[in-house]
Amino acid sequence: MSKVVRSREAYPNPKKEATMRRIFAFLVVIAIGVAVLGYYRGWFTVSSSSGDHEAGVNVTIDKDKLKEDKEKAKQQIKEKTKGLSDKANKEPADNP
Repeated sequence: MSKVVRSREAYPNPKKEATMRRIFAFLVVIAIGVAVLGYYRGWFTVSSSSGDHEAGVNVTIDKDKLKEDKEKAKQQIKEKTKGLSDKANKEPADNP
């Protein structure tokens, strides 16, 4: 009679499986958030068309709007970090 050898893959680790599900759920939430933000900011539009036996969905990406918003965000980050560093440099140290 032969002995049956079972691999570790036959018995998945519940902790690893739960961790992978959480990571997947997190990535899905991030993707949905980016999609909602992009739609709200006008980065892309969705349109549909239908024929007799067909239906189509078109997604149009506005690269110029995306680039413009990216540059605005960079500028705002630079301004805020500069303001914080200036404020930190102006405050005297509290050394007695």
